[in-house]
Amino acid sequence: MNYSQNRGGSSFGGRSGYNRNRSFGGGSGRGGGGRGRGRHGDTLDVSLYSQTIDKVALSVIEEKKDFGTFADLNLAPEILESLTARGYLQPTEVQAKSIPIVLDGQDIVTVSHTGSGKTGAFLIPLLNQTIAHAKEGNIQVNLVVAPTRELALQIEKELMTFDLRKLRIGVQTCIGGAPMGSQIRGLSRPNHFIIGTPGRLVDLFNRGVLQLEYVDVVVLDEMDKMLDMGFSDDINLLFSKIPEKHQNLFFSATLDKKVQPTINRLSPNATYIELSQPKPSQFVHQEAIMVNRRDEKMDALFNILKSDNETDLKNKTLVFVNTQIMAEQIAAVLGQNGYVTDFIHGGKTQKHREIALKKFRQTQIDVLVATDVAARGIDVSDISFVVNFDEPMSYEDYIHRIGRTGRNGKFGKAYTLVSR
Repeated sequence: MNYSQNRGGSSFGGRSGYNRNRSFGGGSGRGGGGRGRGRHGDTLDVSLYSQTIDKVALSVIEEKKDFGTFADLNLAPEILESLTARGYLQPTEVQAKSIPIVLDGQDIVTVSHTGSGKTGAFLIPLLNQTIAHAKEGNIQVNLVVAPTRELALQIEKELMTFDLRKLRIGVQTCIGGAPMGSQIRGLSRPNHFIIGTPGRLVDLFNRGVLQLEYVDVVVLDEMDKMLDMGFSDDINLLFSKIPEKHQNLFFSATLDKKVQPTINRLSPNATYIELSQPKPSQFVHQEAIMVNRRDEKMDALFNILKSDNETDLKNKTLVFVNTQIMAEQIAAVLGQNGYVTDFIHGGKTQKHREIALKKFRQTQIDVLVATDVAARGIDVSDISFVVNFDEPMSYEDYIHRIGRTGRNGKFGKAYTLVSR
């Protein structure tokens, strides 16, 4: 939840031992990964991919930050006890500024960088409200909507870090790629938290098993990504079935102007909390690697992996690509060259994606190759390096990709391979 608690240069020469004639996709745009184009056709400035960090200066800055303690936020004893038991005494900035507003029952739009603790910023006050209502004999129903399965499962995981059985809090997660039957059975029981992806939630509503008329609070996590992924119709349907009197909590790492009309329509009186944007670069050394031809990208990737794994430490490397077939091809070639690797993308089953992430989290694989659909749901500690094999389609995507490393005050590296 990110609550506050008290390999060097490369020489990008040739690489033998892999099939140079193997096809790595082709063309341009999202399928080919040529020069990076934004979703509106704008070429991204290569300078955005490069920045050196000053670790000493940053450590001084971080030491000076003080946002009080969780005890200052008027939280229930049960919540404070759970946080204290895990060593969480101080909130992050986004938590300190957002929690009081949520507890006050106001709508909120919070924009804060990846890894800043946004999930805790809405889960903690919602748990507090839910406990208060339960003591009065009422059930508060919180609907938490996330754009990807991985993010929904991560939210569930963080919620489960509280002793929900002791608190008598019911939770049901509803995502695609998982058995529908168990989710239907789970919804037949009283639930205080319903976490899910838009498509599956709509499907369950259409089947008559998701009762939206009892929802008290709606959370849209990574709202901009959700709308950008084409879930506008699903979101509109869900909101049309929720009682007019409810609380809206919108959280995101970036806020594109094109989503502002939707926010104004759904929550015209929301309070805005906008922290400095964006900030992943604070703790991430970023470097652009220029290559002459597409097949040279594989040479560059091998050299990055070689140079960054010459230490005695076991590093985790996350490689981003723009297409599903590219993810599978790169993982296959890495495997042929002695790397323990796997891949995740939207076309794989949820079981495959969960197993791959578990292995990556436990350092059972060296390299995980992924598409953007999973970028905002990968919460794996100690990812050392992010490699953008394909340039991102927008700067927002870039921010979320490199935000997988350099988290919780730790330092990381991000490389972007750029075709001339």
